[in-house]
Amino acid sequence: MIHTPCFGNDLTIADCEILALSRIAAPLRAAESLLFTRKWFDLRALHPVQATYLFAEQYRLAVRRAYVKQKDIRTLDKVKGFDVEGLFSSRELTAVWRARQAFDAIGCRYEYGLDNIMNRFLERGWRVFPRPNQLYAEEVILDVRDAWRRECKAVIQLAKHERFLTQNYVGHPDQIAYQAWQIDQVRSRGGNRAMLVGRLLQEHALSDQVVTAAFGASVLSQPKRFIV
Repeated sequence: MIHTPCFGNDLTIADCEILALSRIAAPLRAAESLLFTRKWFDLRALHPVQATYLFAEQYRLAVRRAYVKQKDIRTLDKVKGFDVEGLFSSRELTAVWRARQAFDAIGCRYEYGLDNIMNRFLERGWRVFPRPNQLYAEEVILDVRDAWRRECKAVIQLAKHERFLTQNYVGHPDQIAYQAWQIDQVRSRGGNRAMLVGRLLQEHALSDQVVTAAFGASVLSQPKRFIV
């Protein structure tokens, strides 16, 4: 199950609304309704304020991972990290919010996209890590989008939240969208479809009924041989 960082966990919806209304410009708030059907599935139940806290925490962790890779793990504890707790009082709040929205628009997991950006900057010889306002430049986001698409084709992506397990299915639109997305992922790949379906059955991402409806009963009978 996915967890938001402690700075967003204890906020009620009312708390989140107050923060958003008082700190975020109306045009940015208005864009959220469209993003709820595009963002990575684990993030869809989060209020935008909680998602922004989560994004900020993932940014802080990505910088630490990049620091270890580029510099020295022995001095990591001396690095002043991004202030996630003080995010909604920070001058960088709008930049973090916009960067998070850019990630949501392409449906990318935050940690994957942020690591991708950090590696991109390191490979180009940058000596400092990108600030939040550099994370949503068009060229950067297009690179992340393309890398995420390649990653999705190379590796089956699974939601971590328990509500996407088949045993918890109640017909919520997010659950329907998740299963449809997984079916599309199988259809878009070459190779052994039975093995892919078998993995999704094993992970409780798809049910027998959904597989039968999508691929027919004959396909359903094959994957069980690949389930360990």
